Amino acid sequence: MPLAEEELDQRLDSPSTRLAVYGSLAPGEQNHWVLSDLTGAWSPGSVRGVLHAEGWGASEGFPGMEWIPTAGELPLLVFTSDDLPRHWTRIDAFEGGDYSRILIPVDLHTGDVVVANIYEVKREP
Repeated sequence: MPLAEEELDQRLDSPSTRLAVYGSLAPGEQNHWVLSDLTGAWSPGSVRGVLHAEGWGASEGFPGMEWIPTAGELPLLVFTSDDLPRHWTRIDAFEGGDYSRILIPVDLHTGDVVVANIYEVKREP
């Protein structure tokens, strides 16, 4: 892990171990196999944003999410796994060029707020 990423991980309570999932990577969905070999736990939550019929997932019924802090809440699941940091390169390659992995605040249904990675659709300017 690069030094800047390692420092962020320490300051933000290990976001490298969390992935916010709103589409095809969720349990029971068609691309869950990307995460299914990793050990971890799923927690319900939500983020603020808007879904767009953009990105490769849109053609499969999974619109891409754009993070907009003032927008409405979008339900999702947070996957927490100590295995994730070793698999980011592989997961990034799977998501491809239509999405950017960013850090985002997630409201968990427990009332806690955590910082997690999420794949945000790249939009045309």
